[in-house]
Amino acid sequence: ATGKADNRNEQFENIEALKISYQDAANARFSELRQSSGRNFATLCQKNIG
Repeated sequence: ATGKADNRNEQFENIEALKISYQDAANARFSELRQSSGRNFATLCQKNIG
């Protein structure tokens, strides 16, 4: 019985770890996109002004 319970806990911890790493990856990608869109916007403004 204990083996099954341990297994479940392990699976749960794995899922939590996956969720965290997925969120980290999504956050990294999002800030990357935000930075690049900011740069693109700045370039557009410079082109329009210049």
